[in-house]
Order: sequence, then C-alpha cells, then structure tokens
Amino acid sequence: MTARSSERPLLLDPLGGLYRYPVARRLLPAALRAGVGPDRVTIARAVVGVAAAALVPAGDRAALVVAFALAELAMVLDCLDGLVARTLGRVSERGRALDELADGVSFAALSVAIAFRLGTRAPDFPAATSAVALFAIAGLCAWAYEGYRGALTSGGEPRARAAPDGDGRGTGWPAPATRSDALVRLSRGFDRAQRILFFPRSSGRPPRHPRLALLAVGLLGAENLLTILHLGILADRLPAAQVVALAYGLAVLPVGVAAGRRLVAARSYAGAARSRDGHASA
Repeated sequence: MTARSSERPLLLDPLGGLYRYPVARRLLPAALRAGVGPDRVTIARAVVGVAAAALVPAGDRAALVVAFALAELAMVLDCLDGLVARTLGRVSERGRALDELADGVSFAALSVAIAFRLGTRAPDFPAATSAVALFAIAGLCAWAYEGYRGALTSGGEPRARAAPDGDGRGTGWPAPATRSDALVRLSRGFDRAQRILFFPRSSGRPPRHPRLALLAVGLLGAENLLTILHLGILADRLPAAQVVALAYGLAVLPVGVAAGRRLVAARSYAGAARSRDGHASA
C-alpha cells in the first residue's frame, strides 16, 4: 500500500503545504540559474537556522521577530534543497545524510538558545530539562516520520530508489550512494535502528480509515513541533510554547507510530495478496 498523489499532502506539515513548499518552488528557478547545488542549500539552511537561534537568548522584541523570520526561512530552504536535488537528478544517500545532520544541528542550536533564554528570564521554569525532553521527543517523532514517509511514498522497502512526485515533493528514499563515507555509514546505522524500532515485522490488513492514518503519520513531522516553537519566539511566549510542543510530541508519537506501522504492514499485506493472486491465476 502506498500513498496516492491525492493523499501525499496529508503527510506534509500544515505550513509546509500552505506556504513553505510553494515559496520553495518559486525560489527553485533562481537557485537553478545561480548554479546552486542541493548540498549548498542544505548548508545554508543550517547556517540560517543557527543564526536564528543566536538571536533568541538575549534578544529584544525586534530580535525575536527577526529570529522567527530566519527560522521560517530555514524551513523554506529545507524544502528547497530537496527540490533542487530532484530537479538536477542529484538525489543521493549522502545528501539525505547531510540533510539529517543539518536538521539536528539547527534544532539543537534552537533548543540550547531557548533554554538559555528561559534560564535567565524564567528561572523557575525547568528550562534544561524541558529542552532535553523536547529534543528527544522531537528526534523520535522525526525519526519515525521520515521512515514512514519514505516507505509510503516510494512504494518500496526503505532505501528503494526514489521517484519524484508530480508536484516536485518526492520524498522516497534515495538510491544508494556510490561512495560511502562516515556520514553515510552513520546514516545507515540509524536506518537499521529505525527499522527495528518503528517498522512492523509482519504484514497486516489496512487500517479502517487510511486517510486518517496518513494524517496521523503526517502529524509526527518535527516541522509541526518547530512551528509551535517558532510561534512562541514570535510572541515571546517560550515557556508556554515549550510545554505545548512537549505535550504535542508526547500525544502524537504513539498515535503516529501505531498508524505508520499499520500502513506499512498493509502495504506488505497488499503485496503478498497480489503475489498470491498471481500464482493462483498462473
């Protein structure tokens, strides 16, 4: 069972479908004319994300507005690097590993920045504890989400060759790298652990409401947690944003993982059924 093109938007974060991907698609021609490769966009995104985080600890109201704008720009660039890679035919295992590293660096920088701000402005708030907990929950959500999204949109096992979607949002797993380096090997190790933790070991029947299951998987995306934090930065309500983001992650993680496992198991079940039908007709 794979996600049809009409259902793929359910796997996107709400703001991704609303404006982040549309803005990235508008920036794509300029990036291609400038000869900017996907890895450069990924690195630029990490730099912009860290710059946004640097404005948070001691920033005044204006600095927080700029931090919010930079953080959202980093999210747009996160969409753009994949569009550039697919347009140029440069989807690679190393590029995906670099993208994951940029995600981790950006989120870690933001978590530390928020903890510093809360530690000085809200000393009674458990800033360090909440930051560590949120980083862990967000990491698990993102880890599960990327695995399910890759499997459900590629139509194959993890690390199957990716085929771009019609709207340029192709999210399947990239083809194996021709040259393995430390970053790729680390990413492969995470993929193996991802499969053990989040993927079912047997096939099963599809969920009764597959579109709701897809939506539950989409809610796992770390972009949703980041949106909550970004809005907290803009409104200068970071204690509330931390609590809401943590509660959101704790709520969607078990639901999204259960839905993702059912969808992936149903895909395997459908494949086995087609195989049985083929043998029967033969």
